[in-house]
Amino acid sequence: MIKEIYRNKLVWIVIFIQVAFTYQVWASNTDRVLLISSYNSSFPTYFQQIEGIKSVLDSLEIQLDIESLDSKRFNDSIIYKLNGQLLSHKLSKGLKYKAIIVSDDNALDFILQRQERLFKGVPIVFLGVNDINKAIIQNQNPLITGVGEMVSMEETINVMLKLFPEKKQLYVISDATKTGKVDLENFTDVIKKYEGVEVFTVSLENFSFEEMGYVLQQVDEEVPVLLLSALQDKNGNTMDFYSSLKLVKAHLKSPLFHLFQHGMGRGILGGKLVSHYEQGKSAAIIVSRLLYGEDISNIKVQYESLNHYEFDYYELEKYNVDKSLLPSTSVIINMPDNVFYKYRKTIILILCFLLVQLAIIVLLIINVRRKRKAQKDLVDQVSEYQSLNEEYVSLNEQYQSINEELNTKNNDLLAAEEELRANLEELAESNRAFEISEERFKLAAEASNNGVWDWNLITNEVYFSPVWKQILGYEDDELLNVFETWKDNMYEEDVNEALAHIDKYIKGESVIYRTEFRMKHKNGKLKNILSQGLMMRDSNGKAYRMIGSHEDLTSRYHYEENLKAQIEENLSLYEEYKTISEELILKNEALIKSEDIVKRNYKALEEKTQQLIESEEKYRLLFNNINEAFALHEIITDDNDNPTDFIYRDVNPVFLKNVGLRYEDLVGKKATELFPGIKLTWIDRYGKVALTGQSDYFLDHSSKLGKSYDVHVFCPKTGFFGAIFKDVTETLKAEKELMAERERISYVLEGTKAGTWDWDIEKDEIVINERWANIIGYKKDEVGILSYREWMKSLHEDDIIRISSTLGKVFSREIDYYDVEYRQKHKNGNYLWLHARGDIMEWTGLGKPLRMCGIHLDITSRKEAELKVIESEKRFKTIFDKSRTIMVLVNPATLQIVDVNDSAILFYGYTKEEFLKLTGLDIAVLSFDELRVKIRVALEKGKNYFSTKHKLKSGEIRNVDIYLSLIDVDHKKMLHIIIIDTTKAVEAEYQLRKVNQRFIGLENIIHYSANSINDLLDFTLKQVIDYTQSDTGAVYHYDEDKNLFVLNNFSNDVRLSLTFDSGNNINNLDCLSRAVRLKEAVIINDPKSSYPFIKEETADKFGAYKSIAIPVLENDKVVSIFWLGSKTNQYSKFHVEQVMLLLETAWILVERQRLQDQNKLV
Repeated sequence: MIKEIYRNKLVWIVIFIQVAFTYQVWASNTDRVLLISSYNSSFPTYFQQIEGIKSVLDSLEIQLDIESLDSKRFNDSIIYKLNGQLLSHKLSKGLKYKAIIVSDDNALDFILQRQERLFKGVPIVFLGVNDINKAIIQNQNPLITGVGEMVSMEETINVMLKLFPEKKQLYVISDATKTGKVDLENFTDVIKKYEGVEVFTVSLENFSFEEMGYVLQQVDEEVPVLLLSALQDKNGNTMDFYSSLKLVKAHLKSPLFHLFQHGMGRGILGGKLVSHYEQGKSAAIIVSRLLYGEDISNIKVQYESLNHYEFDYYELEKYNVDKSLLPSTSVIINMPDNVFYKYRKTIILILCFLLVQLAIIVLLIINVRRKRKAQKDLVDQVSEYQSLNEEYVSLNEQYQSINEELNTKNNDLLAAEEELRANLEELAESNRAFEISEERFKLAAEASNNGVWDWNLITNEVYFSPVWKQILGYEDDELLNVFETWKDNMYEEDVNEALAHIDKYIKGESVIYRTEFRMKHKNGKLKNILSQGLMMRDSNGKAYRMIGSHEDLTSRYHYEENLKAQIEENLSLYEEYKTISEELILKNEALIKSEDIVKRNYKALEEKTQQLIESEEKYRLLFNNINEAFALHEIITDDNDNPTDFIYRDVNPVFLKNVGLRYEDLVGKKATELFPGIKLTWIDRYGKVALTGQSDYFLDHSSKLGKSYDVHVFCPKTGFFGAIFKDVTETLKAEKELMAERERISYVLEGTKAGTWDWDIEKDEIVINERWANIIGYKKDEVGILSYREWMKSLHEDDIIRISSTLGKVFSREIDYYDVEYRQKHKNGNYLWLHARGDIMEWTGLGKPLRMCGIHLDITSRKEAELKVIESEKRFKTIFDKSRTIMVLVNPATLQIVDVNDSAILFYGYTKEEFLKLTGLDIAVLSFDELRVKIRVALEKGKNYFSTKHKLKSGEIRNVDIYLSLIDVDHKKMLHIIIIDTTKAVEAEYQLRKVNQRFIGLENIIHYSANSINDLLDFTLKQVIDYTQSDTGAVYHYDEDKNLFVLNNFSNDVRLSLTFDSGNNINNLDCLSRAVRLKEAVIINDPKSSYPFIKEETADKFGAYKSIAIPVLENDKVVSIFWLGSKTNQYSKFHVEQVMLLLETAWILVERQRLQDQNKLV
């Protein structure tokens, strides 16, 4: 670690020298950089940041000026404003800066508010910013970049729980400073990942320093504590960091962790710490790049962690911490001098070097000895090969001379007799082998779960296995083994199509025979049958035999139908719930809009109503300025002082505008002249005011003008009256609309079955309407006016805290309106589900709520429907989890596995936690594109399933059928996958196919005309290679006397000979030697290396082969080995059994050929 630190420092020094050297060419002594710090000199990180910055800028001879905001001690708007004014004043004196550095979140906020005004065009670099989102957003600002302060919260918590795991508890200390809040939010997000860990928060936002000390005294000494920030308490009192650290340590007996380097050595145990020196250094390097000419927009915000693990030795000893549990890269300060510990890495390296040297020496000695032995063995083997070769040449010459003599003899008759006798014996042996094979076939058919049938197309003989008949409900002796049995028991509608499939397969028009049809069970019900088979043809391609199986698919079809029905039921319930929910939302929105309109109209009416006529004296003084129509009249009376008319003495412009006359046409004229139809009752009413001095107020409508007026009549002096005409046409119209709106709201409330409530918060009185009371089974008179406490008593106890919390958020304006669902007791004792919405209508001047209004709706039916949906989902979940069928839920958008049942866990071998980290492609053998093709082909055939292969955790590959359907889970579309393991069925089908292939290979070997034993063995090897789908193979003859394997014929892949390995450990022997030792077949499917008889060029090209070595025995002695190799295919005991059957027949032919060769020699 120390070397790495020195190496990093050396790299930085080289970079700094290069930058400084280049910069000296053009930099001047007057270049300045300004640092704006959020803190003051008493804060511990203040000088660490400055030292980091100066470590770079001093080498470039850049002058660093520093401005301190002191925001940790004085975090208020006045100080911010004064700091801004002071900095502005300084800059106005001509100070120019090449770049600005700001430290911590407060300084960044300060500079962002003043960037355009004070630092336009100047590059800005920040450091120590905790709010990473805010830091990253600055990538969009073309003149700002910097270094984010990534605290290692999760890593430090991991260390705390690892070193002190006993209690599974954590304490965290924080305060109300901006940095403290950000760190606490970060801590809260991270700690959610730790299930079972109990967390206690000691926040100075709620405690004083004294109260915090008392709380810390109660902490158990085995419970670790994380210090985030403790600089300001709830009373606004502040402390510098070291004073607050001293206070914490004075009351705390538990281990204390921190996220920052300051405080180390003063009672903090450690953590993964932020180094403010490195922060300052990184920021200064960015500034140097800018001064060098690099464009700031090309330098993105850095937020990678610069942190390191650091611990105090004394604190580790104090709490008996096992140092082996510390992260390997940890730095331990205050470590006492210890020669071994100080130079432990060097000592360990020297010891490792010596051990490696010793191992090399030993290996060299062993290698020299092996080389000498190999040289000796090679010399012996070469001489042996030379003698063998000479012997082989001599024998070959003798064989050629004898063969020439035999060819001259014309003994065709004897040869023919011998050949005929041999053919008869061969035929008898073949018949016996065939009978054995037929017996094995019947035993396999009886052991299978599927029904097996065998149809001889030549004789029309049919064999149906007992299981075939059991599928239809019959015993073995109840159905005849004739073709009509199959045809008569088939469902009539499917007969023609099934026969057509067979006809096409016999004619060779289709490659495989695989079809589905229905057959009649003994009880009268229909069974869904999957029929598949293979054809045997002669050398002319004519079909002579057909073998196949029947699989009962009825239970699978029933399961699919039940599953579809369940899914359709779930979808139906979901659509019903969705429709109800949408209707309620629409009705609720309409009601809210109606309420808003009523409020606005009511307010408008109230404002206009307040515009009443004031005193008569005031209206006389404001005659010409009044906004309403005004007219002054003189009353005319008869001799009995009865009013008969009145004269217009003065009018204002508004009056003239309303009547449509000019001033001179109106003033001085009598009313009866101007308005001949005027009613005498009006003259009497006006006269009463003019003569008695009593004011009057009434509503008048002018049909001529088509307007309505509020008329206020008063008497300025005896015989005169003044009239103010207020046009209320629009007001009356608004009142009518308001009444209509109220009527509509009433209809809406009645239509939505909503109850209304009006809460006078100051008086604690809740007024309700009739519907509100009816919902809970009462009449309005029975309920009366409620108090808040009385209302709360009727609520379900589980809902009270949630309702109180929501109301508190509305009162504090954290949320815009009140919206909550809760349960309230009905008169009959049951609880109903209600949905309430409301808002504050009036507030006090101090921002306290006065009045709140709203509605509530009965949503019991909807809730019951939701519960039914939840129950349905629970039933599905229970069926899903406990079903014996393998099931998986997959997100169709991402293919992420979101749930699996117990059967899937048992089948695949993954735990549920491991499963949820996988995608569907992680367990599939095929690629996504290959799977998509399979699904498309299945859909085109009208099927909802397809066959493929899946990979288990163990690496085993299994054959599966996949059934897909799209369902809703928690209101999300999920892919429901049913997986059927078909490995055994596929294996049975494969084995049946292999048996047929073996028959074909056997027939080929029997009819092969061999030139020699070697020729016959080579032909047999080719048949075996084809049958097992191997890539290569060889036949070795084994000479027990010489312990030597000799190849039957030349091969490009294997060596001509190999010495038998007689080692004691049989597991270390090659497969040929092991087969000789065991006298049985050896299967190797996980080769660790290539075999010694494989040529080097073949081994380099193909690597290690999976292989099978099968010995051929005569008189209990191994005489030959058949070896097969494959790069990909796995071998099994089934391969051994089938190949052995082929070799038994082949060896009979070898003995016959050997007899023929001997006769020829005679």
